[in-house]
Amino acid sequence: MSCVGLSVLGVSNHANAGLTFIDHIDPVTGYGLVYDSAQNLTWTQLGMLGPVAESRKAAQQNISAINADDYYGISQGGWRLPYAAELVNLYNELPGGPNKTGREYFGPGSQDFINIAHASYWSKSRFGTDISLSFDFSDGVYTTTADTKHLYTWAVHQGNLAAVPLPGALFLLGSGISGILAARRKKKS
Repeated sequence: MSCVGLSVLGVSNHANAGLTFIDHIDPVTGYGLVYDSAQNLTWTQLGMLGPVAESRKAAQQNISAINADDYYGISQGGWRLPYAAELVNLYNELPGGPNKTGREYFGPGSQDFINIAHASYWSKSRFGTDISLSFDFSDGVYTTTADTKHLYTWAVHQGNLAAVPLPGALFLLGSGISGILAARRKKKS
């Protein structure tokens, strides 16, 4: 079902916005995160939540599952489907022509987006009870799509996840500060 189709090529409120690779590597996938400062969102570097397209219901179930897990070491949840406007803005932030799938968008090698499908993605935006807005990275168009169709899923998180400290890092920081303070006290006496 496709009753709305709007091209977004060349239309962006976030031209040349900052996409920054976050060295926050997921131990399962081996990939990191990308902070989008224009939208204050963190995207997974891996452009697909799963290896296959799925219905919107399955996409939502997968988002719920990663929120219940320790996805990318983030235990507080907060992962969701991106809104259609967020997908449009990301598409426009990526350099290159209309074919923006694959890799090498803003950095060399390991800091690129990986596996952005040359296909449609689910968005959180709804257009009725059984219809959602989807966004197609192959042509820069978003459209209405029946929830039973099989599209790809990409998880996003509000804010910059680089600021999330790891418990082990906090322990090491605290131990280091305690050692410095103890050495100072010993030196003074």
